[in-house]
Amino acid sequence: MIAFNSAFLTVLLAVLAAAALLGAVLTRQALRRASASLERLDRQLVARSTTLPASLAGTREQLAGLLAATGSGTWSLARVDEQLSAAETRLRERREQLDGLRARIISARLNIARVESVIRVGLKAIEIRRTFLG
Repeated sequence: MIAFNSAFLTVLLAVLAAAALLGAVLTRQALRRASASLERLDRQLVARSTTLPASLAGTREQLAGLLAATGSGTWSLARVDEQLSAAETRLRERREQLDGLRARIISARLNIARVESVIRVGLKAIEIRRTFLG
């Protein structure tokens, strides 16, 4: 029975050793792949680290230009708003002047109509006088 147990234990240990060896081989291959992938990533990051500061500086300059353009646009919009308000005021004053002129023209037309009426009455009176005085 001891021989049976020792043979069983030997086979069991051999299977466990083979499983451990297989696990170690698979782990080593996985670590090699991971190492190669990490080395590739490291090379990419190193390559990018040389171009990144210049790229960031260019982006910073673009943002500064956009900020200046935005400030200028905001100032221009404020000026346009002031100019539109001033133009609206001038137009309102001009409309008041035109309304006054329109009222004067209407009054002048009425006066002209009255004068024409007086002239017609005067001409009729002259005709009647000629008719009677002959």
